[in-house]
Amino acid sequence: SINHVEVNQLTEYVDAGATANDARDGYVAVTVAGAKLVETLLPTLPSSPYVVTYRARDAVSNVQVAYRYVHVINPCAAPAYLCTTGAAKGFCQTCIDGECICLNQVSAVATTEVVVEEFLPVSDTV
Repeated sequence: SINHVEVNQLTEYVDAGATANDARDGYVAVTVAGAKLVETLLPTLPSSPYVVTYRARDAVSNVQVAYRYVHVINPCAAPAYLCTTGAAKGFCQTCIDGECICLNQVSAVATTEVVVEEFLPVSDTV
């Protein structure tokens, strides 16, 4: 079984878990691997999501495996991306002719709608 979920960049990924029901044994234990490795600082490439693996084994050692693909997405409207550091962390940023600005007053984590109320310059220095 395969399913895909999306989580916004800079938000915490909380795994939904899985259950397994065997025709003879009823509900059996499920082990999870990979859920704690999901990092949301940067978006994933569409072809490279995080993979959470679930395994269940019944009393006679039949094994069932399921996968959840976790896609970390940029919540900002294209072509903007999310500021991940500094005072602008959590706000959408866009670059025009090499000059980057952050969109103030709108948290990209809370909404995907961007309303430009004020532009603030962003320093190129690290």
